[in-house]
Amino acid sequence: MGEELILRCEDSLEGIFTAIYDAFVYKNKMVHPYRDSISIVPGEGSMSLFAQEIMVVTDEQKVERTVYSIQTRLGFSVYDTLLRTLCHFDENRATMVLGYLVRAFSRGCDISDHLADPYVMRVMELSRKVENERQKFYGFLRFREAGNVLVARMEPKCNLAPLMME
Repeated sequence: MGEELILRCEDSLEGIFTAIYDAFVYKNKMVHPYRDSISIVPGEGSMSLFAQEIMVVTDEQKVERTVYSIQTRLGFSVYDTLLRTLCHFDENRATMVLGYLVRAFSRGCDISDHLADPYVMRVMELSRKVENERQKFYGFLRFREAGNVLVARMEPKCNLAPLMME
């Protein structure tokens, strides 16, 4: 396996969770200690010359196992933080979540207190921005009746649909 590994996945929560699962599989197969050499790139993009690139196909079982592992080993609050982070529009959000999870699984659920780590700091920052935007939309979003269905139009910067459907 090359020095750098790029996992390209579908730009959805399911695609990213599948790529996270695969990233941990590749991380555990590495002979040398892991040094943040795996990146996850959601969606289309340009090829890299100096990295091995692998296309990840979305797999529902891998998604369920990843989510279950995060929720049971790290807790629901960490899962909620990661879900909000993955709803951000930042291109590096998936790689940041992967770095966060690598550290969280080795250090424990108090990982959010380690703000000196750039991965932890960036995940917390993106999560906070998404939560602020979600709260803004909760306060200002108005519904109208269209037959038997309530409809509202919104144009958020982040992907708020998974978070607003509570």
